[in-house]
Amino acid sequence: MLTPLLATMLTLTLATQTGERDDSMTSEQHARELTERGLEARGAAKNDEALRYFNEAYLLAPSPRLRAQIGLALCSLNRWIEAESAIKLALEQESDPWIAANRAPIEQTLSLAQNHIGDLIVQGEVGAVLEIEGREIGKLPIENPIRLVEGTYRIELRAWKMHTYSSSVEIVGRKQTVHSAKLVYALETPGPTDLTEDPTTPDVSRRRWWQHPAVPAALFVGSAASFAAGAYYLSIDGDRIEGTLHAYESSNAAYSWFAGGAVTAILGGFTLYEALTWNVTPTGNGVSVSGRF
Repeated sequence: MLTPLLATMLTLTLATQTGERDDSMTSEQHARELTERGLEARGAAKNDEALRYFNEAYLLAPSPRLRAQIGLALCSLNRWIEAESAIKLALEQESDPWIAANRAPIEQTLSLAQNHIGDLIVQGEVGAVLEIEGREIGKLPIENPIRLVEGTYRIELRAWKMHTYSSSVEIVGRKQTVHSAKLVYALETPGPTDLTEDPTTPDVSRRRWWQHPAVPAALFVGSAASFAAGAYYLSIDGDRIEGTLHAYESSNAAYSWFAGGAVTAILGGFTLYEALTWNVTPTGNGVSVSGRF
């Protein structure tokens, strides 16, 4: 909180200076009235109300001293980061007479706010999305340190094909905290629980039924039989049926057998590929990847 001496000094200085303003413009007259109300509210420790008056006045007639008063009100409300930003903007106007005359107490207020603010640097997987207390900050690496009010924060990092990283960090005023996050890749296939098991040895129990070598063999036999049946029906198409005056019309049946044989052959090729490649990727925690970045 601001000391009574500092608050009184800035309030009296502003009140004196506002009497010297040019009243030729209605917006400036209204801004001065709002400023007076804000000063009265601050004197009564109604800092929320004072902040509202100062903000309205600043919108009508922006000035460095009003910006400083906004920072003072924010500081009284313990909104340290916003107060720091407002006061810094005011102090940048070095040529302003009011700022020049009151620089020392304004800088004292800035120092008070900064006593409650620390910096956070998070190191981790490049491209990982950083969240602090559920609010997305950006993707790593973050170019500038993150300004946070002192306290404990929950941070999370999310990256593609990696487990979500979650931890807590403690921020101390005027200190820089560096947090290194260790992300672990998420594997689609879990490894063996027995650490004595060779992770490069395929687990036969994991094989699906269509990955068994007998399945493509049976499908290829069925495909050959379908093609043979199709060829037979095509060969007798148009031949006279013995003992009758009618002829065979078997071309449609032949084409149906050919189509069935083609589909069966395709399925046989797929299952053959599965049977030959099912054990290419070894299972087990021997392929677990983790790293510290």
